[in-house]
This record gives sequence, C-alpha cells and structure tokens, in this order.
Amino acid sequence: MPPLPKPKLDFYLVSRGEKAEQQSVLLAQKLRIAGFSVEIDLSASAFGKQFKRADRSGAVACLVLGDAEAENETVQLKWLASGAQSAIGQSELLAMTDELQQKIIAAYCDPP
Repeated sequence: MPPLPKPKLDFYLVSRGEKAEQQSVLLAQKLRIAGFSVEIDLSASAFGKQFKRADRSGAVACLVLGDAEAENETVQLKWLASGAQSAIGQSELLAMTDELQQKIIAAYCDPP
C-alpha cells in the first residue's frame, strides 16, 4: 500500500519573545477556526533556524511574530514560493480569510 500523501500546510508560524509566542498561539487558534492548517514553532530558536523549518514544512506561507510585531499587534506575512512579504495587522489578517484561501488554493494548484 503506498504511503498517504502528506497533508498540505497553509501557514507555518514563527515567533520569538514571550509576548510574541502568546500572540502566536492565539493567532493560530483563530486561523484554525477559520479553516486553515497552521503549525507553530515555539522552539525559541533564532529566526533563521525557524525559517529553515518553515521552508522544509511545505507550508504555503510563513507568519512571523517578533517583539515588534507583538507590540504593534501586526504580523509579517511571507509567501514562501515567491518570497513576497508584507506587514499586516493581526485583526486585518483574520478579516481577509477569503482572500488568503484563494491565494493558498492557487499555490496548491500551481506548485513552484
């Protein structure tokens, strides 16, 4: 029997700092409720190591939460295939779930 295909991962969430880690857990819960698959890296490793794990995870996008983002309640959204990155408010991110789902579906249908 062939192995089951690995499930697709929508977001890999990296964070560093106590407040950032707390917010990342809440953000991941809200994204999961909205129907996204999310993996959180709570290793407290340097961002470089977390980004390598994000690349290996097969996720479509990476969400980055550091101390500055936690303070401003923003998140860095990085599309891993293109490398395009933008800062966005956490509440704004949650308000654009339809748009995010369309981008993720497109990424699944058109792998790099």
